[in-house]
Parts: sequence; C-alpha cells; structure tokens
Amino acid sequence: MQTNNRKVAVLIILFSIILLIAIIYFFFFRNRSVEEEIVESENTEQEIPTRIINQDTKEEPQETEIPERKVVQNNSRDIRARTKNKFDLERIASSFAERFGSFSNHSSLDNLLDLEILMSKTMQAQIEKQVTEHQLNTDYKDEYSGISTRAISSQALEFDDQKGRAKVSVKTQREKSGVENSVYYQDILINFIRENGEWKVSSAIWQEN
Repeated sequence: MQTNNRKVAVLIILFSIILLIAIIYFFFFRNRSVEEEIVESENTEQEIPTRIINQDTKEEPQETEIPERKVVQNNSRDIRARTKNKFDLERIASSFAERFGSFSNHSSLDNLLDLEILMSKTMQAQIEKQVTEHQLNTDYKDEYSGISTRAISSQALEFDDQKGRAKVSVKTQREKSGVENSVYYQDILINFIRENGEWKVSSAIWQEN
C-alpha cells in the first residue's frame, strides 16, 4: 500500500508541475506573441493612410495654386489700398523723408523727381516747378555742399482711414557737408491723402528746431 501511495503522490506532483508549466507558457509566451501581432497590425494600418495622404498632397497643389494666383492678380491694386494702415504709412514716411532730405548743390534734385510716384498730383506739380527753378538758377561750378538725411523714428499723429487722410512725424538726423560740416536733428511733417484708392504724400514740411 505504501508503494502505491508513493506512486500516486509522485504522479500528482508530476501532474502539478506539468500543469504549472502549461499555465506559465500560456500566460507569458502566448500573451507576448499576441501583443507582437497587435503592434504589427497597428503599424500596418498606420502606413496605409500615410501613403494615401502623400499621393493626395502631390495632386492638390496643381488644383489649388491656379485660382489663388488669379485672385492676387485681379485684385492686387485693391488689396494694396485696403491693407495700408498707420504702421505702413510710418514706414513709407521714414523712407520718403530720407530721400526727400538728401541732396547736393551739384545735383539736379533728382531725389525729388524719383519720389514723384509716392506724391499726390498736386505735390508733383509743385515739385516739378521747384526742380525747374533750381536747375535754371543753380551754378553747378560752385563749391560742393550737400545734406544727407537718416530717419531715426516715425509716429503717426493722425490716421483717418474713412476720410483718407493721415499725418506722420519723422525724426531725422541730418549731416551737412561742404565748407562747414555739421550734424543736427530735424523733424519733418508728412501729410498723406488717399488718391485714386492709394495713399499719396500731399506735403512734406521741415519743422524748425
């Protein structure tokens, strides 16, 4: 009887060990393989839409670029007129002041003529008259003298988009060269009006120090 009991006990132990090994294999190795299959399937699913998107994006620019270019070309003039704000005018006024205030007695006031594109029609007529008088009354054999101007800052004092009027003050540094050299600071007041849908300089007045 004892021998039979020992055999039964040994069989029970062996069966328990085998069962334990089977349980460990099922929960560890089997779950791991299942997780790997899930990861691989997810990667496969992610790759497919990526390829489709890349194919679509190659075709989209050809369909969307043409109408966008047409809009810009047809309305470029109107867009420029609408998008001018006081900050744009401050920038334009600074550039205008530098060129307007830089000249020499040996020049034909070409700096003023170059700025006509930014001027109103009334100011253009005034400048053309001033240039003509300068050319008739200037002796270009005189000793050289000139002034160069650099804008330091600008500030919009008035800006009325509805009425189409604006006023910008520009602080400048001016350097006089010739017989006597000197550096001084001077403000210039630049007035704008909207003419034919675009902002134009209507006057530029140097302020007394």
